[in-house]
Amino acid sequence: QSEVFNGYTIKNDTGEPNGWYCMFNGKLIKGGKAAIQRHIEAYLVAKQKAMQVQAQQQKK
Repeated sequence: QSEVFNGYTIKNDTGEPNGWYCMFNGKLIKGGKAAIQRHIEAYLVAKQKAMQVQAQQQKK
């Protein structure tokens, strides 16, 4: 079973609830699907905030 979430493919080969995994920024993350999705979302939010701060600093 696999699912694409925000451009990242989350896979589960075993059918176990905590059997999900994803290659994320060069690292293998494993766990529950919801936990992996939260991890990806948190990274994307932090990345977006960092880009906004960088853009504001360049305007000064």
